[in-house]
Amino acid sequence: MQVRYTFKVRGHLDVDRKWRYRRGNWTFQFHGEGEFASSLSVTIGDVSEEHWPKVVENPEPGVRAEFNVRDPYAPFVLAEINHISGFLGLFRLYEIETDTVELNWLPESTAEQEALLITRFKKSFD
Repeated sequence: MQVRYTFKVRGHLDVDRKWRYRRGNWTFQFHGEGEFASSLSVTIGDVSEEHWPKVVENPEPGVRAEFNVRDPYAPFVLAEINHISGFLGLFRLYEIETDTVELNWLPESTAEQEALLITRFKKSFD
């Protein structure tokens, strides 16, 4: 299983869409619409099952289920994003928006796909 964090990017950062940076099981890649980068994704591989999103029944009356999205990577991803943002400010990157992130879980087998009830989730950081 992989999880992909996608952050919106503001600025006039002209990047090669094929640019990828790998470090261990992490992959960083800019995506663009038109001439400039519009988002940055961080994909993390080998996500253990304990960190997959779950839907669990909620015992509270009137609430059928709750989403349990475990996100142990968030503090580390945000730290890396802050470093990248600081450096690329020299190249007309104004901001990588870290208030909200979209998480996508990417199953790598049919068994993972069948076990996964949630594949996409938007999250806000306070």
